Amino acid sequence: MAEAVVSELAKTAIGLFFDIVDVLISLLPSAPFRIMLSQLSDDSGINVLGYVNYFIPFKFCATCINAWLACVLAYYVYKYLKQAITDYRQKHNI
Repeated sequence: MAEAVVSELAKTAIGLFFDIVDVLISLLPSAPFRIMLSQLSDDSGINVLGYVNYFIPFKFCATCINAWLACVLAYYVYKYLKQAITDYRQKHNI
């Protein structure tokens, strides 16, 4: 009996929590970047891109991410090949 009361109390508390979250979300604007995006659509954003690229070197970032992904891929290939060779040697008593 006590478990049913605790269960109903927990369901009510969770429901109340999500109701409060729904109210808080409804207070937020639907598109916070609408003004910025409308300004970019007027001039297609090309003149702004040069200024952004000055502070954030996208080509360098892409090169670094590409190198990092290649290293991660090489590590996983090495890890799984090493495990496969170890399993094969143990299975065939080599």
